[in-house]
Amino acid sequence: MDDIEIIPVYATDRNEAFRYSRVRTFFLLDNQADEIRLKDALTRLIRNHWRKIGARLVGKTQEDPEPLDYHLPKQFADDYELFRWSSTSYDKSIDDVIKTGFRPTPAEEGVTVWPSVNEFDTLFRPSSWPFTHREAPNLPMLLVHITNFHDATVIAISHPHAFADQLGLSNIVKAWIGMLEGKAPPPMVGYDEDVLPGQKPFESYPKSETYKKGRMHMRYFWEYFFVLLRFIPELVFHPKETKQLLFFPIEMVEKLRTKWTEDEELGKKFKEAGELTTADILSGLLLKLSRIDHTSKPMLSFTQTVNLRNRTESLASPERAYGFIHNALIWVTDYFRYSSSLSVGELACRNRRAINTNLEPETSDLMVAITREVARTSQSMHIAEIGGFSFNVTNWAPVWRQLDFTPAVLGDKEGGKRKPKLLVFGDARMPGVPERFHSIIMCRSQEGYYVTFVNRVKTVNAVKKYLETDPLLQNL
Repeated sequence: MDDIEIIPVYATDRNEAFRYSRVRTFFLLDNQADEIRLKDALTRLIRNHWRKIGARLVGKTQEDPEPLDYHLPKQFADDYELFRWSSTSYDKSIDDVIKTGFRPTPAEEGVTVWPSVNEFDTLFRPSSWPFTHREAPNLPMLLVHITNFHDATVIAISHPHAFADQLGLSNIVKAWIGMLEGKAPPPMVGYDEDVLPGQKPFESYPKSETYKKGRMHMRYFWEYFFVLLRFIPELVFHPKETKQLLFFPIEMVEKLRTKWTEDEELGKKFKEAGELTTADILSGLLLKLSRIDHTSKPMLSFTQTVNLRNRTESLASPERAYGFIHNALIWVTDYFRYSSSLSVGELACRNRRAINTNLEPETSDLMVAITREVARTSQSMHIAEIGGFSFNVTNWAPVWRQLDFTPAVLGDKEGGKRKPKLLVFGDARMPGVPERFHSIIMCRSQEGYYVTFVNRVKTVNAVKKYLETDPLLQNL
């Protein structure tokens, strides 16, 4: 092993949600990409700069491949597989295969239902790609498949969630494209050290804080069993789920944001009303839609996934945030009694309050420390309380804003290049895991947001019926 560098996988990358998942991400460009130059650029990025991408994740045993270490050759042999590459070409338009969103429906039509993200897996993911790290633990970190059409390109990437979050993947893609322009990326941050906050001994945090209900917290050994009891009837009586993409026009979401930021009554109740973002509004809408046919009033943990890049001292500078590719996530929660009478504005304010409160340095420090301990003790990452329900929103849309694939595409026949339109879809969930308690804001185009919506068949049908009469969600 003298020729191998062994680097530990940090606890923040080893929690239950990441441990075995391989994330599939599909970058859709409305132009043809230069496949040969892309492959060469990725090779140079890994060989000469971010070498850790060429490592292998190594687990405890073959029977239990939970990622514990990176094994990285100190020198890559000429025949070493830095990444796995494949491609397919079709002499037709991408519109002959799937509805892409490059020509979206008009904004006045409001929310529209699109095909499931699963269709991207079916069409653009090679059948040999595993869904989980457990299925094939010795694969390269990055699996890349290019699907070429005469008017578009789909770049599919699979990577272990234990290696990178989606902003980490975005940083890799940004560095990859930069190689096409001769731009070297900054040094990797966190290459062989854990740079996230919450570094003091876990025992030094008060138990009253680490076990505090209503947010992510440590549990007693018996506790999660009783948490799950509340979900069992829902899953037993409604086992089937339907997965769709919903398109929310930007104009519609902005109008709703303006409506609630200017609402005087809401402003009296929540100081956060004046600072609502479109992501807060979308989160409120998704929660309302997810319970559109429910009449119960449960206690509910409303959780948002938050990235710490540019929000914590160790990753404060743009260069350090760019150079960090591993998971830098915390989960922030507002815990309250849900009722269908609660407005979208109030739910959006609760979401914003959870984010603001947990990004205070002392609180984010505690949240990272709890994340490490939850991983160390193999507890569930599911944020819910005994007798209550949960709903989590993850926002990928800001992650892709920095990406410009212009250097990666072929020039038009008329000469020169234009910036290609970019849409990004993907999936990080493990097969067999219920998805109805979680939505992902996938991406934002010039026209609107694309969001995954998964729920029991009855609820999805109720949402479709509601959209027939109120597609702009004015009365939700």
